Amino acid sequence: MSRHIEQKFQNQIVPLDRQEYERCRFMDCVFTYHGAQHFLLDGGTIERCRLELHGEAANTLTVLAALCKTPLASSVKALLAGPLADLFKEQSD
Repeated sequence: MSRHIEQKFQNQIVPLDRQEYERCRFMDCVFTYHGAQHFLLDGGTIERCRLELHGEAANTLTVLAALCKTPLASSVKALLAGPLADLFKEQSD
């Protein structure tokens, strides 16, 4: 586990897996996530960055998207609604 505190990242590939970023500044970066259970983004700013999923994380997203085209779509929606509902509500307030 690597910990980064109050660092500036610009035009970099920034791995999320098993990393902790506290009060860091990210500008024009690409965040990558492969599916490791732990990471932390706490405070700081993120400007003009994007997220890329790879490995197990990308596989999970592909499976969920495929399941949304089946009779299990409502189950997928319910599965995602729990953890995401509060996040989207906070952003719209």
